[in-house]
Amino acid sequence: MICLLKTEKFSQFSRRIAIRVPKKFGNAVERNRAKRLLRETFRLEKESLVLGVDLIISVQGIYCQANLQLDKVRDEFISLCKKAQIWRLG
Repeated sequence: MICLLKTEKFSQFSRRIAIRVPKKFGNAVERNRAKRLLRETFRLEKESLVLGVDLIISVQGIYCQANLQLDKVRDEFISLCKKAQIWRLG
């Protein structure tokens, strides 16, 4: 599970992301994979976000290596952005 901790307006034209994965999440390989998947999701979807938003995302809950799939992370990221009203499309 990912959690959107904070959204903040920084500038008119940029979108930035900060990712927090606690050590309780698993070993370094699992933490790095979670961060890589979130960065890739942000890269693919950043054009769909409103301009000038800074996101702080925290990975929470228990994920096993099998649950860390790009499609699942992407769907959860999109639903969080829609809830936070920073999604421009659909």
